[in-house]
Amino acid sequence: SGFCDIATLSAGAAHSVAVTRAFAVFSWGSGAEGQLGALCPPKGQFSSPRPMMDVNGRVHAAVCGATSTWLLVAGETPTLQELVEDRARLYITPSPTRRVLILATTWNVNNTLPAPTEFDWFKSGANGGTGADIVVVALQEADLRNRALMTDAAQQMDRNFKGAFKAMKGAVKEGALSSAAAAARNGWAQGSTARTGKAVMVQSQRGEACRSAISEAIGYQDSMVELVCRQMVGVMLIVYVRAPLIAVGAVRVEHCDSYGVGLLGAAGNKGGVAVSLSIYDSKVCFVSSHLAAHDREVDRRNADYHDLVQNLLRGGRYPHILAHDCVLWLGDLNYRLELPREEVISSVDRGDWTGLLKADQLKAQIRDGKSFQGFEEADIAFPPTYKYDVGTKNYDSSKKLRCPAYCDRILWRLRPNGMANVTGFKNLFYGRRESTLSDHRPVVGLWELIPAVENAVCWVK
Repeated sequence: SGFCDIATLSAGAAHSVAVTRAFAVFSWGSGAEGQLGALCPPKGQFSSPRPMMDVNGRVHAAVCGATSTWLLVAGETPTLQELVEDRARLYITPSPTRRVLILATTWNVNNTLPAPTEFDWFKSGANGGTGADIVVVALQEADLRNRALMTDAAQQMDRNFKGAFKAMKGAVKEGALSSAAAAARNGWAQGSTARTGKAVMVQSQRGEACRSAISEAIGYQDSMVELVCRQMVGVMLIVYVRAPLIAVGAVRVEHCDSYGVGLLGAAGNKGGVAVSLSIYDSKVCFVSSHLAAHDREVDRRNADYHDLVQNLLRGGRYPHILAHDCVLWLGDLNYRLELPREEVISSVDRGDWTGLLKADQLKAQIRDGKSFQGFEEADIAFPPTYKYDVGTKNYDSSKKLRCPAYCDRILWRLRPNGMANVTGFKNLFYGRRESTLSDHRPVVGLWELIPAVENAVCWVK
């Protein structure tokens, strides 16, 4: 009977939590049972809420994540003024104590399913140091099966039909029958650009399996909440945030988007997924992308980059990608080394990373202002991440004998001319991991963001 007197309700990915006015905590749902989570729409059955715990104090907030629950408990009910003062003290403390550590990784998994153990290094941060406040995972080739491609194509077709029908219906309603056909054509074209801004959208069982494996690994860190999980065929972007930052509203999703630049310029075999976040008062964008392949397709890769910049997060309400205070761009960018394979292998054996990078296509394109203008990258002091024989530490030994290259990169950009609304942003670590599951090696980095806080009290209100 007490369950009917709900004061606080939180819906997670696979479970939900309710807190009554008497501060009793109930939980229900396990992924297979009907509940209120985003992954489990009701299926005609509903698991009975079960008591979760006895709380010694008053529960003021509850947050459900994919694998965890976070409760804000206080001995006495705080007044509004006390809440404002407490939050204000949090936001206006000196910069070093308000830093946000961002752990980011990009990995082309080569259409395979990583086990949770492939992400064991999440347990202690990128380089064995402090755990991160935000974890960003960018995957490429997460699912290249025909079913995934067909799902993406079907979703696009559905948007096209809806756009055409809506436009034609409007023309008929206004009595302009002669222009109905033209309206339908225009509506079809507009439907091609209509995309959902949902932060959680997983297209396939393989994508869901990747998500579960990463969530299990992330679960080793305390109180991490999945904030974003967006898939476009093979390209995925998953963002986890520490629950306390979510509970006080310090990290918020503004918009999420995906855009394909692959087959026929539309399919999701190549393209990008992006999310726009507010971290305190700073606007931050994370991008996961997969650009055109093959050694000589430099111009195509440049074109893919500009296409994504122009089309991702498009809309008046949400800022252009490059209008964010800070952009962290991850992915298989596919830029290659302009050197013979034998010379690359020799340089790798000698550890001559500087010599290799002099022939790096991406460095040259940035220098010439043709792609990723204004972006920076930490010093590379590791071997090329592509292409390996799967399951080995050997570079490609097939008939094609592909030349090793730094395809997998993480770049960042701050708004120029001192316009970035951040107090500080710096790289702390940049390296790679040695998983042999794929023909690519994962690349990982750790950044320290000191976000801007303009007016703590007004921001809280």
